[in-house]
Amino acid sequence: MPRTHSTKSAVRNPLDYILSTRAGVSVLRALSTAQVPLSQTELARRAELHLRGLPAALAVLEAAGVVSYSGRGRTRQVQLHHHHPLIQELRQLFQAETNRWNRIVQELRQAATAFAGRLIAAWLEGPVAMGTDTMTDPIDATFLGEQLADDGLQAAIRERVNAVQSQEHVIVALRFHQRADLLRITPERRAGLERALLLYGPAPLDLLPATSGAGNDAPGAARSRGAAEQSHTLAEKVAARLTHDPEIAVRAREYVDRRLPGAGATERLTLLEWKGLLDSLTPGQLARLLREKSERADRLRQSLPFIGVLDDSASR
Repeated sequence: MPRTHSTKSAVRNPLDYILSTRAGVSVLRALSTAQVPLSQTELARRAELHLRGLPAALAVLEAAGVVSYSGRGRTRQVQLHHHHPLIQELRQLFQAETNRWNRIVQELRQAATAFAGRLIAAWLEGPVAMGTDTMTDPIDATFLGEQLADDGLQAAIRERVNAVQSQEHVIVALRFHQRADLLRITPERRAGLERALLLYGPAPLDLLPATSGAGNDAPGAARSRGAAEQSHTLAEKVAARLTHDPEIAVRAREYVDRRLPGAGATERLTLLEWKGLLDSLTPGQLARLLREKSERADRLRQSLPFIGVLDDSASR
């Protein structure tokens, strides 16, 4: 049989060309929300691109027929070519992207305000709040209260957040703090809180003491590192098996469901976090999480729900 040429048809598959680069997508996103044509300087600013790299992205989009120019020379302005038959769909795609992010924030806000009488504040921090996250970064949400450990509040919040994870296909990493925990916030994290996204209550920087720093617990840190190394080894085995036996994720979910009814408060919170991940992530995403080098992944590896199912799989 003759070999099929690998080049895709531009007429049949125009999105291969229109959405072919990250720079091009950023340009289209910026133009889709602009009410008037934009200068190239302003377009580069809105698209967060270097001005020198903009002409190459525009050349591809102009060839695809989705952008057009007005004016002449250096004063030329850029706009979407409104007569292209796919422009309306592209606008809707970027609007859906914006709507999803707004929903996520609103749903997390509602999760916080549902417990307003028992919380002091709640906020988002970290890469997602700052807009610098990658596909593997979770949404870091912190909930601050006077008494979070004794009345099931953490589990109730986790269950609300699990619903957000499942519906929006995201990962939400929760921190639960009491006022005393604010004394141990590192200078690096304190700096990041300047760009925190408030969900409920006062801004986190308004709650922090004048100075804060991490406590020094060298023996405890050494024990923690040893446990992390052991759990990382096991997690690597689970991740490797997940790539060719996704069924173990289903059995891990069944294990969590069996444990939940009789679990104590601390175990219940951990199981609910794992339930949210198992309900939300694909096996490939779970494998990446198990291999991730982060404080959150270290903590999750300490309570893997895969141990029994991994043993079962190995013996078959």
